[in-house]
Amino acid sequence: VGALREVIKNKKPVDFRDIDADALALYSISLPDDDQRLGAELKKLTLYDKPCLGARLKLSQLFPKSDLGDDEMPLIIIKAPTVHLDINCWVRGHEINQIFPVEILSAKTVGNFKDAIKNKNSVDFCNVDAKALALYKVSLACDEGLRESLEGLTLNPEQLIHPWDTLSDVFADLPLQRHLHIVIEAPLRSNSSAALPAAGGCCFTIMLLDLG
Repeated sequence: VGALREVIKNKKPVDFRDIDADALALYSISLPDDDQRLGAELKKLTLYDKPCLGARLKLSQLFPKSDLGDDEMPLIIIKAPTVHLDINCWVRGHEINQIFPVEILSAKTVGNFKDAIKNKNSVDFCNVDAKALALYKVSLACDEGLRESLEGLTLNPEQLIHPWDTLSDVFADLPLQRHLHIVIEAPLRSNSSAALPAAGGCCFTIMLLDLG
């Protein structure tokens, strides 16, 4: 099993680039050998009651043929430790040099991610609730062509990430280095007060009061 961990890490160098092979937890299970049933079983799979495979265990001992039914297939489930993601973000309409990183655990949700973005940009988003931020997943190289890519960028509803999604699902593959990963759109507030952007990005709220 120890050797299998090394093979898995070498097979997925991007996914596990910041994870040691011996930190991968492996579990052996058997599930239906049918795509539709397999998908349903994987969705409800929990590992809390299953033992992690020891590094010295031989692979030949994992799945004795006598233990498998005719319609079952052996599977190895990999559980990687929670990792920190470095996600490069850009607020649409800002200058390219205002791209900023957010470091956050992969186990957090997109809703948590929105809170982190607002906290890091408390001036820009002083009059915007974190939940109102729209986040779009992209993957654009931060090179000499980035400005042109952003100027012609069209965002599709399919790129919008939802507050209930976990970041480990959004970024099933780790975010590429030197890339822009998230485009942020903030709503314009329309109340009885008017929010005007200042040169530095802050919002001044102007209210009309009747003192007569």
